[in-house]
Amino acid sequence: MTIFDELREKLKAFYARYDVYILPVLKFALAMVVFIGINNMLGYLSFLNNLAAVAVLALISAFLPLNGMVVISIFQIVLHCFGAGIGVGAFALVLYLVMALLYFRFVPGDGAALMLTPLAFAVHMPAAVPLALGLIKGPVSAISAALSTVSWYFILMVNSMNASGILSDSPLDALQSMASGLTENQELFLAVIAAALVVLVVSTIRKLCSTFAWEIAVGAGSAVYLLVMVLGALFMRLDIAALPLVAGTVGAAVISLILEFFVYRVDYARSQYLQFEDDDYYYYVKAIPKIAAYSGSRRRNEEAADRYYEPAMSEDGRSAGRLAQDMTDIPDVPENPAEKFENIDFESKLEDSLKDL
Repeated sequence: MTIFDELREKLKAFYARYDVYILPVLKFALAMVVFIGINNMLGYLSFLNNLAAVAVLALISAFLPLNGMVVISIFQIVLHCFGAGIGVGAFALVLYLVMALLYFRFVPGDGAALMLTPLAFAVHMPAAVPLALGLIKGPVSAISAALSTVSWYFILMVNSMNASGILSDSPLDALQSMASGLTENQELFLAVIAAALVVLVVSTIRKLCSTFAWEIAVGAGSAVYLLVMVLGALFMRLDIAALPLVAGTVGAAVISLILEFFVYRVDYARSQYLQFEDDDYYYYVKAIPKIAAYSGSRRRNEEAADRYYEPAMSEDGRSAGRLAQDMTDIPDVPENPAEKFENIDFESKLEDSLKDL
């Protein structure tokens, strides 16, 4: 894994050097994907369903924090819902206002998860975001996983209701239809429970003082997601395709392992158990060193140092070490150290120092 470790260190150094330019580009690309996806699924307002408008909003989001992108996405969804009908827009406004209050109150740092969740559902890997939240964040990020899942299923519901003509009814009837459709959606509740449980399980296991805790957490989280979705579908009699579910969960686990490679790369073979004490407590600490790839200059220095040391065999047959440096490179040293001082006039030097005083 040395090549991959070196690549990781080079990528980290490159990002640290040019993050001022890389981060806006990444945010612009993410905003373009998210905003275009919202327009494709809703797209009831023509002035928003425009590539130029999307580019302008993405450019603004590139220079704002991620929460700014979250706010713009919420406004975009709510405005599209008002384009579908007053009742739909009113319901969306209340729903997203409640979700925004929960988000900014408890998990304001999970903006990336909210933005990536629609993309994860679109590529049939809904478990990827909960697994990543469990690895990087804490148990409270289960709120982010739940809110983003509700948002995705709400957009799907609006799209399906508009296709069936339900939203063309009176605003009150449309409002009642949306409220019943959201509260009676068993697949939504199952997905919310699965996402929240994955975050809780992964964040709990990866904090354990155990070897390969992060890998075990990814495996346990993937198994929990599959188990909850399959058993819930059987119990609620839901029609869920098994093959895409399994393939998407496996893909989400692979993505989580790649994420772990970049944020948590350690050498379990060199783990150490340390003990400390003070007047009141004994402290037992497990120290696991990080894996850092050697830079080119450091490796060259070590190789140069190794050339001066060669293994040798002592007379009794045991291995020993001897210096292999060419002795001609060492300056001549007199056998008698006193010879170095024979040509020095100490009396004159003492007189000169006294004159300076």
